[in-house]
Order: sequence, then structure tokens, then C-alpha cells
Amino acid sequence: NSLDGIVSTGDKIQIIDTSAGISIEIANLVSNVAEIDSINSVNDTLSISMTASQFNSLDGLLNAGDTIKISDTAAGISTELANLVTNIAKVDAINASDNSSAINMDASQFNSLDGALATNDTINIIDTSANITTELAELVTNVAQIDAINSSNDGTGINLTASQFNSLDGVLSDTNDTINIIDTAAGISTELANLVTNIAKVDAINASDNSAAINMDASQFNSLDGVLATNDNIQIVDSGATIAAGDLTNVLTLIAKVDKIDFSNNAVTLTATQAATVGLGAVMTAADVVTITATKNGAQTLESGVFTSNDVITLSGAALAGATGYVASSAVSNTITGNGATVELVSGAGAVASGTKAQLIFDTTTGILTFDADGAGVNAATTVLTLTGVSSLVTTNINFVA
Repeated sequence: NSLDGIVSTGDKIQIIDTSAGISIEIANLVSNVAEIDSINSVNDTLSISMTASQFNSLDGLLNAGDTIKISDTAAGISTELANLVTNIAKVDAINASDNSSAINMDASQFNSLDGALATNDTINIIDTSANITTELAELVTNVAQIDAINSSNDGTGINLTASQFNSLDGVLSDTNDTINIIDTAAGISTELANLVTNIAKVDAINASDNSAAINMDASQFNSLDGVLATNDNIQIVDSGATIAAGDLTNVLTLIAKVDKIDFSNNAVTLTATQAATVGLGAVMTAADVVTITATKNGAQTLESGVFTSNDVITLSGAALAGATGYVASSAVSNTITGNGATVELVSGAGAVASGTKAQLIFDTTTGILTFDADGAGVNAATTVLTLTGVSSLVTTNINFVA
């Protein structure tokens, strides 16, 4: 500092001093850097503190074994990021003097600098979706140092696994970014709870192994259905009571996205209208017992497979007994009795009403189930249901309720 004005620029000048001594004279060293050949601290473990700009001026002279600490404003650090990345091998720590101000960098720069960044600084990753996707592993590993990740091209997807999303969702701060979850079905299933919680940040979920099942309950399906891929294997596993109580309507509306419904208690109750909304037979577990609540004149048509031999149709006994012209049937082997009604079940190909007493008539050829309050009397029969693909109906398949 005292001699720089008289030192010949052709001489080889080496600065050897304590880290503290070098730090004190940093400004003068920068001003006269053209006269200096090297700078070396005699106590390597103690920090030489300088701004990012000062480091930019001196990095070619600094000893790699010295401890270099960049202390500067966030703006000053951001301006010199490219040089800091190039010479990161000489940098031991980077610390913003104004922690609340953001240091903005791309994902690759963060990958280079993360080992030197102070954990209390505000680090914002701003980059293309493609570059963010490329650096995801590093971003996940060092997420504790990151305050925000923002894509500079919102319409292009950032593709990440469900586990990576779980790690990064707190810093994926821009809801305009396009977040695509691409993972195995097992990986997606494992992280479902977090995906549901942060669904507002997710634009698409797609299993990389379409044939493997993503298992979820009806509520989770209700939350995620808008982002699920239609070619994924979606299996809803939930109790019939839970589904019927809250999410059945949505499940039925979006049944095209559902490959299987497994009622965990092996039972569910549907109205005839719900059962007729879609064909559930292809997606239901064979062991599940479906109770269909019908009316004497509902006339809904159930697709093939919706009603099977272990399922039950319930009808109001009082409504049957209250029908115009109703006459209770005699007690015979194929009579159904309950809640004020006694009705004979007549089943067979081309079956028709006969006699003068109440009958349920099931035509095994057409699958049409009708109710006739007075048999072959003057009152016309009403259609209860059409059971497509059903060729047999017995008394245990029908129950009269209140």
C-alpha cells in the first residue's frame, strides 16, 4: 500500500500477509492489481473478506489454499455470479449483507455455488423449465438453501417425480409455472397425500408405467382427477359408506378415468339412478356386494355387469303395498315379504303377469323387471329396472325395506 506508487510493473510482486492484513488493504490491492503477481495468506484457515467485485479483480492472484469469503450485497453478488461460478474452487463462502434481498441465479449457477452459499441468504432460482428439470437432483439435495424456484417460460413443464415435488413444493412459488409429475405408479401412490395438499401447484400427473395401479381413496381422486392422465391405471380403494357419503357423484361422473373400484368393506349402496349413470361392472371388484335402491316405476337401465348374482335390489314395501289395485300375494316358495308387502316373483323367458295378486315379473330374455300390483288385473305393470345381461333373478336378490 505504501510502495505501490514506486514499484516497477515489470517486477514480480507477491503479497504475503495475514488474512486480516490482506482484508484491510483489499481496496488498494484492487486499485493496483496490475502490479501484483500473487496474494497469499500466511494463515490459510482465516478468512480473507472481500466483495464479489473485488474477487472478480483479484481472483487470478489468489492462492487456492486460502480461505476466501465473499461478503457483499445480494445485488453485488448477483452481478458477479458468472465469475464466482468460474472461480468457485477459490471461494469458501458467499454471504449477502442484506439477507432479505434476493440473490437471483439460474439452476446451473446454484449447482456450482450451493456449497458456498449462506443458509440465511435469500436464494431465488430463475431459469428455463428445461434447465430446472436438468438440475432437479441438486435442487432437491440443497432445498434448505433455496427460497423460490421460478420458471422463465411458464408454459413449458418442469418435469419431476412425486418425491422431488414433495421436497420442492414449498419453494415452487409461482403458480403460473407448469408442474408435471412423472413417476412410477408406486412413487405417485406413496406421495398422494402431499400431492393432494399442494394440488394447486400441479398441472399434470402421469405414471411412467401405465399398467401398474395408482391406488387412492375416493376423496384423493376427487382432489386429483383434473390432473390425472386418462391412460393411467387408477384404482379407488375406499369403503362403500365413505364413497357414497361424499365422493360417489364425482367418481361416477369421471368414471372414464377409473380402472377399478374396490370397496374395502365389500359393500356399497347405490340408487338406481347412480347405478344407471355408468357401467360399473367392468371396474368393480367381483367380491363387492352392490345394493341398488330402486322404485316400483323407476325404469332405469343398468349396463351389463352392474348387477351380478350376489347383488341386491331394494324396494319400498310400503310403496308396493300402496300401489293402486294392490292385492297381497299368497305365501309361496318364490314370495318376497317385508315391510307391509307380499309379492310373488315370476321369472323366465317371456314371463308375464298372471292371476290377480301382486307380482314382480322378470323376463330373462329382455332383462326387464316389472311390478304389477294386481297380476293380470286391470292395472298396468310398471317397469322397475332393466338389468342388461342378467339372465337369472331369485328372491334373495330382492329385499323390501321401509
